[in-house]
Amino acid sequence: ETWIPSGNPAMVDVSPSPPSRINYPLAIAALLVIGVISILPSFLYRAIFLVIASLVFAWVSHHPARLPNYTKKAGSKKSTIHDRFRMDKVPEGLDCIVIGSGMGGLTCGAILARTGKRVLVLEQHTVAGGSTHSFDFKGYRFDSGLHYTVPWSGPLFTLTCLRPPDKVPQFRLMGMDDGTFDRIFLGDDKEPFDVKHGETHLKKLYEMFPEEKKAIDEFLRMSDAAMAAVKFFVFSKLLPLWMQPYFWKLVPTRYKEALNSTAVECLKKVTTNKRLSSILCGLWIDTGARPDLASFMLTGSVFRGLALEGACYPSGGPESLPEALTPIITAAGGRVLTRALVNRIITTTEGGKTRAIG
Repeated sequence: ETWIPSGNPAMVDVSPSPPSRINYPLAIAALLVIGVISILPSFLYRAIFLVIASLVFAWVSHHPARLPNYTKKAGSKKSTIHDRFRMDKVPEGLDCIVIGSGMGGLTCGAILARTGKRVLVLEQHTVAGGSTHSFDFKGYRFDSGLHYTVPWSGPLFTLTCLRPPDKVPQFRLMGMDDGTFDRIFLGDDKEPFDVKHGETHLKKLYEMFPEEKKAIDEFLRMSDAAMAAVKFFVFSKLLPLWMQPYFWKLVPTRYKEALNSTAVECLKKVTTNKRLSSILCGLWIDTGARPDLASFMLTGSVFRGLALEGACYPSGGPESLPEALTPIITAAGGRVLTRALVNRIITTTEGGKTRAIG
């Protein structure tokens, strides 16, 4: 049922902010800087990102008054990610309500809580965590979604939690002794195609398809552009909405093609070999969408990026991630409640601005 929390209702602005006066020289300078950073070699891009993240971490760490007390015990793991909804559990004086407790929702809630906001996260499932939750079946523990991620998840998650690295889940490289971290089976194949760290599987790919060397080379070139397109996409989200169309006009066409074309469309341009195409799209499930629906930026980046960066698994399993985020929200006076189905959002319009009130 729809409800309005007691005390001060959560006022969440859902309308776009009125545009401020545009400083055109500053806007052009920002576009140029972002464009230059986006086309830097990977090692420089990572170095700049690491420096910026370190500065942010250092600044926030020196403002403890704005952060919750992390030494406060938030209860057992069961109480934080299996906290069933009841009206008397809803905190007074909410600042924000987040619908959904996946990594996106919990991350937003944790960041808001770190700035002193009292946040309520509502989850319709019986457990918080979205695709990171786990379940038991016939005496075994299974992951519902996340089965590996990339090494960058480590420092990013540490920054989100704002806790020492040894106090949050660790992300270590996973795989077999030969570097295999995933396997692709096609049809009735008895032998899988092993995807390995460092892309050492490419040698086998060329051996399997000697007549498709040019096609594989072109795929590698296209996927390089796809991985670079990820940087452009991320940077575009840091810009105001009015600036984004101008930014994309500056982006070379080859990067935009990776965003605007599906994997199937791109691969049809380089090969007619369905078996090769199937292997190159073999990790499509990691994107959450089929190759004929997902952009080539996703499919190409997953097949290449995971092998280049390395596949990692969080210590304690994926469920350790929501277990680390929920105490941050509760320590600031918020709550993460499960079995909380949201039927509709109540809004009000005042002075031409629409806001959610419950």
